[in-house]
Amino acid sequence: MQRLFSSPNFSVLFVILAIGLFLSPLTANVNSQEKNPITDGIIEQNEYEGLTTTKNGEFSLHWKIVSEFIYFALVGKTTGWVGIGIDPIGYMKNADMIFGWVTATEVIAFDAYSEGDFGPHVRDVDLGGENNIIEFGGKENSTVTVLEVKRPLRATDKYDKAIPINDTITISWAIGKDGEDNFESMPKSMGQFDLNTTYYQKVVASSFWSELKLRNIMIFVGGIAFVIVALSVLLIRKFIVKRRNSE
Repeated sequence: MQRLFSSPNFSVLFVILAIGLFLSPLTANVNSQEKNPITDGIIEQNEYEGLTTTKNGEFSLHWKIVSEFIYFALVGKTTGWVGIGIDPIGYMKNADMIFGWVTATEVIAFDAYSEGDFGPHVRDVDLGGENNIIEFGGKENSTVTVLEVKRPLRATDKYDKAIPINDTITISWAIGKDGEDNFESMPKSMGQFDLNTTYYQKVVASSFWSELKLRNIMIFVGGIAFVIVALSVLLIRKFIVKRRNSE
């Protein structure tokens, strides 16, 4: 007993305990990072590694790559549908779509394909492809819908897009109006951003839908102004011709 607690032995024991205490939280952290997200519609702390969100918080996309799969959590401020388009040409044309909603009795998720910038969004299985959403789940409250899905990183048919590792890919997003749980209704809001799978947080400045509304207002006002100017020119010209004829 005396030898065990002698000064040299006690120092060695103290160092071993200190190293163990130092490494234990690191080990726990590494293990937590290796855990697969659970597709239950509940986003736990540190469940995902990447996050992109709009500045006004209308829509957020969480993601995590595990082995050959990617997990997405779509979070929209709506009680309607939520959706993303992966690697579109333009806004949504030729995009690999993940689209779904939550009701009081079930969760719906589709692997779809957008044939145009604003649809139609056709299920892969209806085009001769496959449903490559392996797992999904969701939750909804009075203001927010959460849809979690798991899918392969690699494309498995011509209606799917491969998601790169440590690279950037374009993502379009949209959310439906409150209570719109269907595949055809127009979006309440929508936008687009670049997703970088090196895992970082990003805030999107504004939604495409807001910009589109502003653009439409500007086009409308500009059109009205053009018509007014054109009519004024015609009236002035008619007045001048009439005056010349009277002289």
